[in-house]
Amino acid sequence: MKDVYVSWVKGLPQDKEALSILRDSGVVSGIEMSNIDNQIELVKDSGLKVSSHTPGMDLTLNLAALDYMAAFEGEQGDRLLRVIRDSDASTVGFHCGYAAEEVYKMTAFPNVPKSETLFTDRQSLLERITNNVILLENRINNGLPENNQKKIVLETMDYSREKPVPWESQQNKEAVERREDIAKMVRDHGINAGILYVTDPSFIRRVLVGAADRNVKPIGLLFDVGHNLISADAKIHKRMFRGTVEDYFDSMLLVGEGRTYQLHLTVPEGHADEGYVDHHHTFRPGENLSDYVMQLAKGVVQKSPEISVVTLEMRTGLEPVEHAKEMVRQAEYVSKELF
Repeated sequence: MKDVYVSWVKGLPQDKEALSILRDSGVVSGIEMSNIDNQIELVKDSGLKVSSHTPGMDLTLNLAALDYMAAFEGEQGDRLLRVIRDSDASTVGFHCGYAAEEVYKMTAFPNVPKSETLFTDRQSLLERITNNVILLENRINNGLPENNQKKIVLETMDYSREKPVPWESQQNKEAVERREDIAKMVRDHGINAGILYVTDPSFIRRVLVGAADRNVKPIGLLFDVGHNLISADAKIHKRMFRGTVEDYFDSMLLVGEGRTYQLHLTVPEGHADEGYVDHHHTFRPGENLSDYVMQLAKGVVQKSPEISVVTLEMRTGLEPVEHAKEMVRQAEYVSKELF
């Protein structure tokens, strides 16, 4: 049995009509959210379930942070933990982190490491992320009955083809002020400086194995089809990976050894000539890229029967009611094609 969760949009938890459309659809289980505020209770009170992904957003985004577990301190930390534990999905998802303790947040561009916090040693980064994953799992599941414990799933980011920094886009004040530092980092390490190592199948496998050696509850994978398509394309283009996109997908699926517990579905933007960008589009049956993503997703599901949570991580740009209607259409299509 697979639960299908749909994406959050501003105003959705407060819109009773939109919530009822999702609840009564027969195909949507609930909403995936990063929120830790009272929007959680609004959704649950409507009869829909909640799946927690990168809960608290900036609080949990970077598993390479030196003080990662500080997110669980104080009143806000108590709330963060409660939201995770009270979420309905069997999984709770976290990004695998950056190759730096801190990054500059960028617009329409990968986040760029702050130079003084960059990890240049793969082993040190591996130890930091593995230790934080173990601490995270222990904090979430310690004291919970086994049937209430969460499966921690790690999601790899998207490794992109090289492109100039889009300074014409509205970058935030800190990025503008540190433009020279950012330019030097990109010049020296490329636009993927922030995710060096952390999209490599061998690195992710070592995180999972290292955590499993010291954990009762196995750590699993959250397989984002769009992220892996973008990464496969870029690595093949840069001759960092020999094989096809499908071969790359197989290499990632082998990492978890049957522990791919969650799937993220979305359609990127772009094409094979110039590469892809993670724009979280909906499926459009009959369009080449949309159909290709669905084909890839079918392969993941067929090879990973352990998947129990599927999220339509899509941006529609619509108001809550219309967003809900579109999410039901997408859920019906995905259910028909994949299950």
